[in-house]
Amino acid sequence: AAHHEVHLAHRREHGVDVRTFGRGWPGSEWVEDMNEVFNHSRINLGFGGIGYSESLTNVKARDFDVPGAGGGIYITSFNPDLALHYDIGGEIVCYRNREEMLELIRYYLAHTDEADEMARRARARCLGEHRWLHRYRSVLSVLGIFDGVAQ
Repeated sequence: AAHHEVHLAHRREHGVDVRTFGRGWPGSEWVEDMNEVFNHSRINLGFGGIGYSESLTNVKARDFDVPGAGGGIYITSFNPDLALHYDIGGEIVCYRNREEMLELIRYYLAHTDEADEMARRARARCLGEHRWLHRYRSVLSVLGIFDGVAQ
């Protein structure tokens, strides 16, 4: 989480109120139900980096958990694989560097109706395509056990 701490320090230096939750974040609060945090946040900020790298990214469970919870807009590190699952810029928003992250945060704090609409579309996508049921059907289909017909 070291490079994430640098990200957060950068946000705070530029006047962005950032709160952290969970293990590994200095001074963070532990929360039993992260959906409650997602649902009560105007912006949910993601870091797609792997380990201590900001340039190596991967798709994470939270890329589905956050939009699926139905809370605020999801802003995360750019990862081309996310475009396989979402309309980037229409359902979720991605940044390529810290300055762009700040711009996006400020923009969507000032344009809450637009942010809320994007979050609504992302949640609809998650409910329609990214639940565990969809993953199970996909695996069963690849294995030849499920033919895709609703039962």
